[in-house]
Amino acid sequence: MAQAVLRLPYPNDCHRYYEKSLMSCPPNFHWNDLLKRCEIQTLGGCVFNDTQWDSTSPPVTEAVNLPAICDKKLGQLIPYPGDCTRFIHCDYLPFVKTCPQYLFWNSLLLTCDKICV
Repeated sequence: MAQAVLRLPYPNDCHRYYEKSLMSCPPNFHWNDLLKRCEIQTLGGCVFNDTQWDSTSPPVTEAVNLPAICDKKLGQLIPYPGDCTRFIHCDYLPFVKTCPQYLFWNSLLLTCDKICV
């Protein structure tokens, strides 16, 4: 299968990016969406649809429930799930803070540091 890969920056995170791929089946093959693979044209069951591949759409991001994460942690600084460049300040109204460029949240020292711990 030939492919074209689009690499885009991940919003608000300089350490991550995401990829979108536009794939092509080999000659004389069509995509079979039911089986999720390329099949010989006569078996592929290709059906055109009107949906368009949007190369500029933002990635699907996981929602972080700050009140639930900060439950019973009032006044604490905790790591942001899956992102060492951010941390959460659990207050009556929890909020996310970002470390300065080239620094990461260090949970042992409770500060931004050169390493992610």
